[in-house]
Amino acid sequence: MRALVAGFLFAAIVAPVATAGNVAQVKPEVSTQVVSAQVSTVQRAKLADFAELPSARLLEEMRRQGQSFFEVGLWMSEMHRDYFRELYPPNPGRLDEFREEAAASLAEQQAVEARDALPFAEFVSCYSAGTLA
Repeated sequence: MRALVAGFLFAAIVAPVATAGNVAQVKPEVSTQVVSAQVSTVQRAKLADFAELPSARLLEEMRRQGQSFFEVGLWMSEMHRDYFRELYPPNPGRLDEFREEAAASLAEQQAVEARDALPFAEFVSCYSAGTLA
Protein backbone atom coordinates (compact mmCIF):
# COMPACT_ATOMS: atom_id res chain seq x y z
CA MET A 1 0.00 0.00 0.00
CA ARG A 2 2.75 2.46 0.93
CA ALA A 3 4.48 1.99 -2.41
CA LEU A 4 1.17 2.47 -4.19
CA VAL A 5 0.35 5.65 -2.30
CA ALA A 6 3.91 6.92 -2.68
CA GLY A 7 3.66 6.34 -6.43
CA PHE A 8 0.30 8.07 -6.48
CA LEU A 9 1.62 11.04 -4.54
CA PHE A 10 4.58 11.33 -6.88
CA ALA A 11 2.37 11.19 -9.96
CA ALA A 12 -0.22 13.60 -8.55
CA ILE A 13 1.93 16.17 -6.85
CA VAL A 14 5.67 15.87 -7.32
CA ALA A 15 5.89 15.04 -11.02
CA PRO A 16 3.87 18.05 -12.29
CA VAL A 17 5.88 20.46 -10.15
CA ALA A 18 9.18 18.83 -11.09
CA THR A 19 8.25 18.91 -14.76
CA ALA A 20 7.38 22.59 -14.59
CA GLY A 21 10.68 23.28 -12.84
CA ASN A 22 12.62 21.25 -15.41
CA VAL A 23 11.26 23.34 -18.28
CA ALA A 24 12.99 26.39 -16.83
CA GLN A 25 16.13 24.42 -15.99
CA VAL A 26 16.48 22.81 -19.42
CA LYS A 27 15.79 26.05 -21.26
CA PRO A 28 17.15 28.96 -19.24
CA GLU A 29 15.92 31.41 -21.87
CA VAL A 30 12.32 30.45 -21.01
CA SER A 31 10.91 33.12 -18.75
CA THR A 32 9.12 32.40 -15.53
CA GLN A 33 6.00 33.81 -17.20
CA VAL A 34 6.08 31.02 -19.78
CA VAL A 35 6.56 28.37 -17.11
CA SER A 36 3.82 29.96 -15.03
CA ALA A 37 1.47 29.93 -18.03
CA GLN A 38 2.23 26.25 -18.67
CA VAL A 39 1.58 25.34 -15.04
CA SER A 40 -1.63 27.41 -15.04
CA THR A 41 -2.84 25.57 -18.14
CA VAL A 42 -2.27 22.20 -16.48
CA GLN A 43 -4.02 23.33 -13.31
CA ARG A 44 -7.00 24.81 -15.22
CA ALA A 45 -7.45 21.49 -17.03
CA LYS A 46 -7.82 19.82 -13.64
CA LEU A 47 -10.70 22.15 -12.82
CA ALA A 48 -12.52 20.93 -15.93
CA ASP A 49 -12.33 17.37 -14.56
CA PHE A 50 -12.37 17.30 -10.76
CA ALA A 51 -11.27 13.65 -10.82
CA GLU A 52 -7.84 14.89 -11.89
CA LEU A 53 -7.34 16.97 -8.75
CA PRO A 54 -4.84 15.46 -6.31
CA SER A 55 -7.47 15.45 -3.55
CA ALA A 56 -9.94 13.48 -5.69
CA ARG A 57 -7.26 11.03 -6.73
CA LEU A 58 -6.26 10.54 -3.11
CA LEU A 59 -9.87 9.95 -2.09
CA GLU A 60 -10.26 7.38 -4.86
CA GLU A 61 -7.11 5.61 -3.72
CA MET A 62 -8.39 5.60 -0.13
CA ARG A 63 -11.64 3.98 -1.31
CA ARG A 64 -9.80 1.32 -3.30
CA GLN A 65 -7.48 0.47 -0.42
CA GLY A 66 -10.22 0.70 2.21
CA GLN A 67 -8.24 3.17 4.30
CA SER A 68 -9.60 6.02 6.35
CA PHE A 69 -8.50 9.62 6.09
CA PHE A 70 -6.86 9.20 9.49
CA GLU A 71 -4.84 6.18 8.32
CA VAL A 72 -3.61 7.95 5.19
CA GLY A 73 -2.90 11.15 7.14
CA LEU A 74 -0.93 9.22 9.75
CA TRP A 75 1.04 7.43 7.05
CA MET A 76 1.81 10.71 5.27
CA SER A 77 2.92 12.28 8.57
CA GLU A 78 5.25 9.35 9.23
CA MET A 79 6.59 9.57 5.68
CA HIS A 80 7.36 13.28 6.10
CA ARG A 81 8.91 12.69 9.53
CA ASP A 82 11.18 9.97 8.15
CA TYR A 83 12.13 12.10 5.14
CA PHE A 84 13.20 15.06 7.26
CA ARG A 85 14.99 12.87 9.80
CA GLU A 86 17.03 11.38 6.98
CA LEU A 87 17.63 14.81 5.46
CA TYR A 88 18.72 16.39 8.76
CA PRO A 89 19.75 13.76 11.31
CA PRO A 90 19.23 14.79 14.96
CA ASN A 91 22.10 16.77 16.45
CA PRO A 92 22.38 15.90 20.17
CA GLY A 93 24.02 19.24 21.00
CA ARG A 94 21.30 21.20 19.24
CA LEU A 95 18.58 19.12 20.90
CA ASP A 96 20.11 19.97 24.30
CA GLU A 97 20.00 23.68 23.35
CA PHE A 98 16.30 23.36 22.49
CA ARG A 99 15.60 21.62 25.82
CA GLU A 100 17.41 24.39 27.72
CA GLU A 101 15.55 27.10 25.81
CA ALA A 102 12.21 25.39 26.47
CA ALA A 103 12.96 25.10 30.20
CA ALA A 104 14.02 28.77 30.35
CA SER A 105 10.87 29.81 28.48
CA LEU A 106 8.63 27.87 30.85
CA ALA A 107 10.40 29.39 33.87
CA GLU A 108 10.02 32.87 32.42
CA GLN A 109 6.32 32.29 31.74
CA GLN A 110 5.78 31.08 35.32
CA ALA A 111 7.53 34.22 36.62
CA VAL A 112 5.30 36.46 34.47
CA GLU A 113 2.19 34.67 35.70
CA ALA A 114 3.36 34.92 39.32
CA ARG A 115 3.74 38.72 38.96
CA ASP A 116 0.17 39.12 37.69
CA ALA A 117 -1.82 41.03 40.29
CA LEU A 118 -5.04 41.33 38.29
CA PRO A 119 -7.45 38.38 38.23
CA PHE A 120 -8.06 37.10 34.70
CA ALA A 121 -11.78 37.98 34.64
CA GLU A 122 -10.98 41.54 35.65
CA PHE A 123 -8.22 41.71 33.02
CA VAL A 124 -10.68 40.64 30.30
CA SER A 125 -13.20 43.20 31.49
CA CYS A 126 -10.64 46.03 31.48
CA TYR A 127 -9.23 44.90 28.13
CA SER A 128 -12.70 44.87 26.57
CA ALA A 129 -13.50 48.29 27.98
CA GLY A 130 -10.19 49.71 26.79
CA THR A 131 -9.18 50.72 30.30
CA LEU A 132 -6.25 48.38 30.73
CA ALA A 133 -3.31 50.31 32.16
